[in-house]
Amino acid sequence: MGKRERKRWPVMEIFVACLCFGLVPLFLVSGCGVLKPRPGTSVRDSSRVEVRWKIERIHDTTYFPVPQIVEKNVTKDTSSHLENDWAKSDALVADGLLYHSLETKPRNVPVPVEKETVYKDSIVFRDREVKVPEPYPVEVPAELTRWQQFRIRAFWPLILAAVGPWIWKYRSKLLKILRKLIGLFI
Repeated sequence: MGKRERKRWPVMEIFVACLCFGLVPLFLVSGCGVLKPRPGTSVRDSSRVEVRWKIERIHDTTYFPVPQIVEKNVTKDTSSHLENDWAKSDALVADGLLYHSLETKPRNVPVPVEKETVYKDSIVFRDREVKVPEPYPVEVPAELTRWQQFRIRAFWPLILAAVGPWIWKYRSKLLKILRKLIGLFI
């Protein structure tokens, strides 16, 4: 009978996974202090749009052209002549017949009209109050504690400790990807 092969636990990978999923999020979530708004800073901006309609009626005169009309009529009667602002008429007896012509005068007739003009006016009202104080010295209520200083200084080394073994393990694949990316830009 052959020996049983015993499967070995990947201790390093489990350790790195614990670091990534345990300590790194803990350091990312915990902060060094609370962000407070700066006192005295106020920004308020409001706008309002008002639309005004103005209808203006203008009394104007337009000219309507009257077409020239010519008519003639022949009858047995005496002569006559008629004329007004719109037309003139002449009647003449010759050889026992009456020649009658009616001719309108070409002119433009003034017609009063009312023209309507609509104006649309939009007015934007803006009320702004921006009060930003000038820089002034701020007193710090307390210095950072040793624990806070440690967390600030240890952040990047812990990230490197968490990600470093994976980078080392997969360095050949990462270098291939990096070479392809550099090849795209060159």
